[in-house]
Amino acid sequence: VDDPTHPSTITFHLRRDVYWHDGVRTDANDVAFTYRVVTDPETAYPNAAFWDHYVGGAEGIEVVDSFTVRVRLSPHAEYLDPWTGVSIMPRHLLEGVPVSQLKQHPYGTQCPVGNGPFVFVEHRPQESWTFKTNPAFPTGLGGRPYVDRYVYRVIPEQATLLTDLLTENIDVYLAPRADQVSEIIRSEDLDLLRSVSRSYTLVAWNARRPQLADARVRRAMTLGTNRHEIVEAQLRG
Repeated sequence: VDDPTHPSTITFHLRRDVYWHDGVRTDANDVAFTYRVVTDPETAYPNAAFWDHYVGGAEGIEVVDSFTVRVRLSPHAEYLDPWTGVSIMPRHLLEGVPVSQLKQHPYGTQCPVGNGPFVFVEHRPQESWTFKTNPAFPTGLGGRPYVDRYVYRVIPEQATLLTDLLTENIDVYLAPRADQVSEIIRSEDLDLLRSVSRSYTLVAWNARRPQLADARVRRAMTLGTNRHEIVEAQLRG
């Protein structure tokens, strides 16, 4: 960050040992391409509001050299947050695709090419995604994964997820329901891992509706809501 107390530009220096899975090196042009795509209204990026404090389009990013980019933004408390939710895309594969068509492009579901520790193998719609290890993943980022292959299965029902976990049909169950935690803890073969999250859940009153337009009504409903009871019920105490 050029001025940490009043950031108006951020300079990123990229690693030189990261490659796309087709052998092309990841560089600053990929970052600039991704930035232009996510800040382009035609893309209909679902989290576009995250980038509101950045200067959008080509004017907002400069490729200083092959491994350095500089972006422009307005001062903001969480100015790095948007970068944690976007994956850099390969310019050499997608540059010719109109941004309005990227969601329908087969790159997203049939032939994705990444640069991470696992390489895409197969996608079975509504069933599974299969990946294999990337032996060339940089040592400085952790090197070759310990797992040779993993399958991400699509299991919509959480009751089925718990059953599959308890019967060893799956190895990992992300975000189990609160009412399932006690059963997981009781199993000697399972470990329950907890993590801290910055996310939160809220109830917001829509003041555009006539019945909620009066601030006194909204205040009364807020005061009349037993928030402690809701939290206790959701977290099972």
